[in-house]
Amino acid sequence: MPADSRQYSRVSRPAFERMRRRLAQLNVALPPGDSGSLSSHGFSGAFAYDEGAQSLEVTIHKYPLFAPKTLVWRTLDDAVAQALDQRSG
Repeated sequence: MPADSRQYSRVSRPAFERMRRRLAQLNVALPPGDSGSLSSHGFSGAFAYDEGAQSLEVTIHKYPLFAPKTLVWRTLDDAVAQALDQRSG
């Protein structure tokens, strides 16, 4: 199965850190730093944050067998949206 990617824009450093904390609450821990691998609940992928461009790219390489990929993306999209909606860290 080919990888799927999404690009998120206007992601400030505080928003990125809020998103990291939110995903950790969902047992999707991002490693320290601005890029790396992620995996949890049967899916795996990678992320790359560019602070200067305020952009975040997330790529999913493997999806869980018994959950639709829309569920994985909804979880990630919701975490990013919540982080962007908050005004303070």
